Amino acid sequence: MKKYIITLILFMGLVSSCDLKEDPYGIYSKENMFSNETGAQSVLLSAYRSLCDVDYSIMLIYFGDMTTDIAYNNRMDDQPYPEITEWKISSLANNVWILNFYKTLYRTINSACDVIENVPGAPFSETEKNRMLGEAYFLRGYAYYQLAWMYGKVPMKLTTTESFPKLAKDLDEVYTQILGDLTKAEELLTIKKSPGCADKVAAWAMLAKTYLFLASAKEHNAVQYKDMTTVNVQSYYTEAAKWAKKVVDNPEQTAYYLDPNIYNVYNCNAQNGPEQIFLLSHYRSGSSTEGDYSKIPRYFLPGNGGAAFYVKSPVDGSYGITCDGWSVCVATDKLRSDMESASAVDKRLTFFHTAYYKKSGTNYVAESMIPQNLTHYIFTSKYIDVDANGTERTSVPSYLIRYSEIVLAYAEALGKTQGLQWLNKVTARVGGKQYQASEFANDNEFRLAVLQERAYELCFEHKRLEDLRRFNLVRAKVHGKKCYGRSDTDLSAVTDAQLAFFPLPQREIDLNPNLK
Repeated sequence: MKKYIITLILFMGLVSSCDLKEDPYGIYSKENMFSNETGAQSVLLSAYRSLCDVDYSIMLIYFGDMTTDIAYNNRMDDQPYPEITEWKISSLANNVWILNFYKTLYRTINSACDVIENVPGAPFSETEKNRMLGEAYFLRGYAYYQLAWMYGKVPMKLTTTESFPKLAKDLDEVYTQILGDLTKAEELLTIKKSPGCADKVAAWAMLAKTYLFLASAKEHNAVQYKDMTTVNVQSYYTEAAKWAKKVVDNPEQTAYYLDPNIYNVYNCNAQNGPEQIFLLSHYRSGSSTEGDYSKIPRYFLPGNGGAAFYVKSPVDGSYGITCDGWSVCVATDKLRSDMESASAVDKRLTFFHTAYYKKSGTNYVAESMIPQNLTHYIFTSKYIDVDANGTERTSVPSYLIRYSEIVLAYAEALGKTQGLQWLNKVTARVGGKQYQASEFANDNEFRLAVLQERAYELCFEHKRLEDLRRFNLVRAKVHGKKCYGRSDTDLSAVTDAQLAFFPLPQREIDLNPNLK
């Protein structure tokens, strides 16, 4: 995969190792960059653009899905990815993708800090200032949320002048900052739906996610979270429900809603659909730099010797051409079998395919997936762009926050009595299981059912490890995972602390005296 090279227009300089200070070069200066809306907006866009980098958007799949019970890495020859997906803990501190993911988030943080420091005094309208500041606070809060659930205590860089930020003393400090940033974002932003950009609803959604994460992590005695002094389990569930309600049960919010047609959700030509609260937009017609366009489908589709092939649509039976895949992210058999057991007519099952098609004249001939080489697996069609005409330059976005995720968060936060109807709203649109109150003896049993539905609804959308960590279930769910052609996943030598957090990159520790 190509590394994205940051350009002068969008970014102000390459971030090198732990020295997160951006050194201006060329004609860039604070004075001219923030002297008008266009310049200030370019700095804000750099915060977004870092997240589109393959170091972030693709690694979400490796971290969030292939480390868990719902998927596995089928390309064991492609080091250093298996170090992550196979939990090779001794190698992770020096893993290049652990480092790159970390640095990408700090690039977003640094650009957000630049906006926060300089926009208040800029000579343009208060309306535009509020929007830019709100988005910057959102992006900084979002980035620290990702760092926190991934790495735990991290360096707290809150200004552009900090070359060697200090490590947070505990998780309370990290999450206090996250909640503070997201609260400021929701105060400054308005409801303004735009693909790839954050608005007030995105801030509400992230507040709901953060409070829910903390409540469940504390309740389930997750490593370090159990020691947090700022978290009260019940009051945090209440806060999570309050913010989720603003998203899903608020008559003043009509821009986002549960799309009645699940297939519309993954239409890459409709990136401003009602379900998309926050996504990373990519367009096949963009520049030739990976990140502007998306290669995501190649990670999920089977290899065909370099040639494109066709996938049969579950909607109308038509055949859409797609690019050749890399046979990387593979659904576990257990995920599909569990979904079938819950409801054999669940429309989400139609995203799983056991065959692909080659065109012969006017006919389409099925090629079954067979247990040989790299083509033994059930693949997903959540990520397909038939309008890419068989090329790897697709418009498939990265889905970061979807409306249905927040509906499920609302259900979980409310508990079984009030939350049941919201859980069933998500399953009803796909013909999934309709849950009954009598199935649950208490809120914990109900919340475990929501957790399972999140696996079905959000599979391959990099939420699973995040969920398993807050429920303290990584070992219980992942140890013994069956992967075709090799031994079951063995976590017996991995400690609970190592399952809870990935290590900070060793290179950052070596270069930042405040991390030693």
